[in-house]
Amino acid sequence: MTTHEQPGDHTFVQRTARAVAPFVTAFLIALFAAKAVSLVTDNGWTRLATAVGVAVISLLFHPYENDDERPGP
Repeated sequence: MTTHEQPGDHTFVQRTARAVAPFVTAFLIALFAAKAVSLVTDNGWTRLATAVGVAVISLLFHPYENDDERPGP
């Protein structure tokens, strides 16, 4: 009986954290960008557009991992 973990063996919490982390990160970066833009302008639409744009770009540049592309044992 071995004690090491197989590459595909992850708990529910680990899988959930890996799935949610990019969205939480994008949200926090978008909040920071909206706050930075609010220092320059009072226009709410500009802040919203900046936050959405930054969040989308952040999600596009996130490196996703597929379990199918990992080498087998």
